[in-house]
Amino acid sequence: MESEFKSGLTARSLMGIIYALLCFSPAALWVSLYTVGANLPAIAIDISSLLVIVEFTRLSGKPLSKQEAAIIYNLSGLTGVSTYFLNAIYAEYYVNSPIVKRFGLEGVIPSWWAPPPETGVWEYRTFLNPHWVLPISIRLISTCIAIAMGISLGLIGRELFIEAERLSFPMQAMYSEIVVDLAERRPRKLVVLSGASLVGFLYGFVLYV
Repeated sequence: MESEFKSGLTARSLMGIIYALLCFSPAALWVSLYTVGANLPAIAIDISSLLVIVEFTRLSGKPLSKQEAAIIYNLSGLTGVSTYFLNAIYAEYYVNSPIVKRFGLEGVIPSWWAPPPETGVWEYRTFLNPHWVLPISIRLISTCIAIAMGISLGLIGRELFIEAERLSFPMQAMYSEIVVDLAERRPRKLVVLSGASLVGFLYGFVLYV
């Protein structure tokens, strides 16, 4: 039986992605600030977003398709981008921190990592400053290189392990199972998910609240 390829990019999946960005970006920012750099795991955001949207669409009488669920699951993790510039803020704070002054490191930290204190960037409280051009450009370029590297290695791995050896990517198989289980509501898998979610909720409540 041949698989039918269908597009999952629909109005509902786009609304689901927007919901994830609006609801989880503030939470990701808060956790990153509160825990000094720790980010919400992308998989937690993906599953939480998909769970909520699956239930809403099921209540409306038109459940999500597997293709729509896959789009929401894979793109809702973009909320992690909201914490991207927090690292630049941490870098600038470190340059101006009492620790740097105490150890006499003024002028040692390179300007491509964060603008030096004499630029007054920390007092301006803005990224709209010419001294930020080099640090932010380097961060953006390194991010683009990392994305290109990931895509390249993925294509090489596909040729080696899928096309040549006829194997499957273990992690991708796990992610696809998550999408299918939530979209089709397989009872046995949902029991395990509910139990794990309860344990995770109790642990998170004790840890953060």
